Amino acid sequence: MTTRFERPIVLVVEDDPCIREVIRCVIEDEGFPVVTAADGQAALALLDQHRPVLAILDWMLPKGGGAAVLAGLRQIHRDPPPVVVISAIEQAADKARQSGAIAFIRKPFELEELVAVALRAIEGRAEGGAGQQVA
Repeated sequence: MTTRFERPIVLVVEDDPCIREVIRCVIEDEGFPVVTAADGQAALALLDQHRPVLAILDWMLPKGGGAAVLAGLRQIHRDPPPVVVISAIEQAADKARQSGAIAFIRKPFELEELVAVALRAIEGRAEGGAGQQVA
């Protein structure tokens, strides 16, 4: 399906509306359109509609957590976008990487760190290195 965006989009999946909005704003400030979802089910629907260049994914979500979203993403797209997982749960880091995330950022995080990791992931995707670890 063709999106209405000319630039590659970023998907932000976060159930906390304040965090979701802040992430949306900082990624848009970098020049990338953003689509957002508040739960795993909505994330999978958006992944089916759009071809995001990156997904920023909270690990603990209603209606399907991070692991379920990552598994669904691999089913939806043959060449899935890189995924950066964010979570307050440190133990989620290994599970996230084992599930296919290229980076894990622990909450609370510095916005500059998130932006830097996101831009490296997008750059790696543009260069054909979607599966590489960036953080």
